[in-house]
Amino acid sequence: MKLKAMETFKNIVTTEVEFLRFAIPMSVLKICQLAIPFVTMIFAGSLGTEVLAGVGLANTSYNIVVYSLKMGYLTVIDSYGPAIYGGGNKSQLSNVIIKTLLQASVLCI
Repeated sequence: MKLKAMETFKNIVTTEVEFLRFAIPMSVLKICQLAIPFVTMIFAGSLGTEVLAGVGLANTSYNIVVYSLKMGYLTVIDSYGPAIYGGGNKSQLSNVIIKTLLQASVLCI
């Protein structure tokens, strides 16, 4: 009984360590991505008020237009993916994923 519980505990610890190996770098990356507009505003503020206003307008425009469109395209996978997979059309699912990711990639360029 103790041996089985110990093996289960070791499996849980191993799983958590593997999870943290992926989660920590991804968390650091997301924090860095969120810091980019903040750092840009600090840099632009040192150049003057007109530059700061332009950067603020550019950041706002990006967040409203590009980010919302990109997330809209990626939501297609979230909406249609389970329906297509549940219907047994796995080839159509791969087509939807590829088309959606390509369209979202074009918006990122």
